[in-house]
This record gives sequence, structure tokens and C-alpha cells, in this order.
Amino acid sequence: MRDAILLIVLLANLIGVAMVALDKRRARLDRRRISERALVVPAMLGGWPGVLWAMKRFRHKTQKRSFQWKLALAILMFLPVAWLTWRFLW
Repeated sequence: MRDAILLIVLLANLIGVAMVALDKRRARLDRRRISERALVVPAMLGGWPGVLWAMKRFRHKTQKRSFQWKLALAILMFLPVAWLTWRFLW
């Protein structure tokens, strides 16, 4: 069970980074963008460190306050779940 949870978190981080990078590329090319809702999903599954890193690395969504609020809410929603998982499964 622990291995599955760690794998989900790892994949969420990798997917989050890839999604931010892809959205930045699409923005530069003036193509159809990835929705903010979709960008927040990996963060809710534990990929928020990857999403935050990618935002800083690619300088993407760093000025958009509405997205930052959504991301902060996703992180706040994830933290109690992470604590409960750690408490009862480890």
C-alpha cells in the first residue's frame, strides 16, 4: 500500500511538471491551453512540489493570482490527507 501511495505522489509530481511545461509552451505558441482546473489536479494528488518548482523554473503562472489561490487551496486540501495517510498507514 505504501509503495502505491509513493508511486502516485511521484507520478503526480512528474505529471504536474510536464503539464506546466506544456502549458507554457502552448502559451508561447498561442495554442489551446491547459485549463487551470486540470493544472491543479496533480497538486491535489501530492504533486504540488513539482507544480511549484515548474512554475518557478518555467516562469509560468507566477503572476496570475487566481491560479495561485486555486493552487494554494489544493495544497491545503492535500495536507490533511497526507497527514492522515502518514499517521495510519506508516
